[in-house]
Amino acid sequence: NDCRFCLAAYAASLKSHTSTVFRGQLKTQVHEYLDSKELHEQLLTFLNKEELGFAQELGIYGWVPTQFLDPESAYREHWTIPIFLFDLQDPALILLDRFHQAVSFPEMVITLQTRSSPATVDFSCADEMITVDPGDATRPMLGALLQTGWGVAPTHEHFSGKKQQSEVNYLWSAAATPFGPFSTSEKLTFSLVDAARRNLVFSALNFSIAQVSL
Repeated sequence: NDCRFCLAAYAASLKSHTSTVFRGQLKTQVHEYLDSKELHEQLLTFLNKEELGFAQELGIYGWVPTQFLDPESAYREHWTIPIFLFDLQDPALILLDRFHQAVSFPEMVITLQTRSSPATVDFSCADEMITVDPGDATRPMLGALLQTGWGVAPTHEHFSGKKQQSEVNYLWSAAATPFGPFSTSEKLTFSLVDAARRNLVFSALNFSIAQVSL
């Protein structure tokens, strides 16, 4: 209730999905969810309107929209990445894009959690259904923050040079990782920390090469 613009963005992005399931008989169910792209656009609109003072009102003084960044400021030492956490008291299950608790964007991280009971997902392990806790989005939020701030890809995604596209293999998201439903760990392994540091080095090198080419 402290962020009126967040409430307006939430209302504009709330959608519903109708599906038919078979549980003894055919039943039609209607589920609400948040459209992350719409929510992102709404929040960007409010943040970019200087007369609203949204960024300053939230204490985000170091935040700058990516479209206004010049090459030098893009590599400054300090950044502010706003994390919008929608913590709903609703007992119903509401997710981002129907499947996610957190989504990464270039300028921000959007996270959602509700008071719903544990929900099953379309995965199983050793013949047991996998569940997620809608009331605790800490892990997904950490993973999304790694993507936004350091360009770290989810551990179950890798780029196939042969197919020239991303492929998914959840075998690599079953241990100490904040990505995917097969782990409950909030710890960062050496490989994740190393990837974050390596991406910073690559970014600095890319900037230096671009400056030399001018």
